[in-house]
Amino acid sequence: MRKRKSGFFTNKRGNFAITTAIVAPVLMGVVGLAVDFSIFFSQKSQMQEAADEAALAAVREAALQGWNKITAESVASDFVDETMLGSAISSAVYSTAVDVNEATGTVEVSIRQDGHGYFLLGMFKSNPQIAVKSRAAIASTTNICALGLDDTAKGTLELDDNASLIGDNCSIFSNSIHKEGMKIENGSKIKAASVCSSGGIKASITDVSPTPVTDCPAVPDPLLSRTAPAVGNACDYKDFKSSASTTIEPGVYCGGLKLNGGDVFAKPGIYVIKDGEFNITGSTKLSGDNVGFYFTGDTAKTNIGTATTISLTAPKTGPMA
Repeated sequence: MRKRKSGFFTNKRGNFAITTAIVAPVLMGVVGLAVDFSIFFSQKSQMQEAADEAALAAVREAALQGWNKITAESVASDFVDETMLGSAISSAVYSTAVDVNEATGTVEVSIRQDGHGYFLLGMFKSNPQIAVKSRAAIASTTNICALGLDDTAKGTLELDDNASLIGDNCSIFSNSIHKEGMKIENGSKIKAASVCSSGGIKASITDVSPTPVTDCPAVPDPLLSRTAPAVGNACDYKDFKSSASTTIEPGVYCGGLKLNGGDVFAKPGIYVIKDGEFNITGSTKLSGDNVGFYFTGDTAKTNIGTATTISLTAPKTGPMA
């Protein structure tokens, strides 16, 4: 018996199994923690990028509609949701907070992540697991009511045939460097807080108020980072036409939307003009609140007649706020 005990304690053939059993969990923990940290920093980077872009999108929106807390919150939150959709972050629980300060002209976006299923890190990192913050400030307090984006075309912004464009407390810009980048002809008139063209202006001095300024720096597209409304393959209306007073509903208008006469009331929502023309002619009077028009397809365009009257306000929330 004593010899057997002695042999048992001096036998080294089982040492490898015992050592492996002790070391394996430690190695698994080290590898798991390394993977956790890789995911952690990757997601933090994605969240910071989303916060940065959302804050910029919100201040660009202020250039269009002025400082509106509800609109800024909607724009930033929608941008964050769209950016994170389908990313690794979407499997976690995250929340967004938007702070708008009209006095300083800033928007601050905060994003926090909770409850991600880390291998080991979640045991040591309490909620919020990740928190990021970004602040953006608008460079100018002047709102934009009309902006021609083409930087080389003649008549990027053009009014003709007794048309008028009135911008109360907002500015009108043309980014075209063409000598006639902005054209106001044949009895047309522009009145705004300021009128500016990156190139030249063809107009009678009495038709533009205040006196227009040329050689202005181009204005970045304030809607560049906005997420477009979702457009499916289905059509709600096809080749829609009306020549009498009517009420129109939001939806996808395939082949266009044509109104020729009468009082037309647009219910709140988004009107998608797909592969066709938004044509308003005759004595049509179009009105509505919280209405947005989105154009998609190679043939989508707008034609507004000289005798028409349009009175619309934009949505305050959603993708076209």
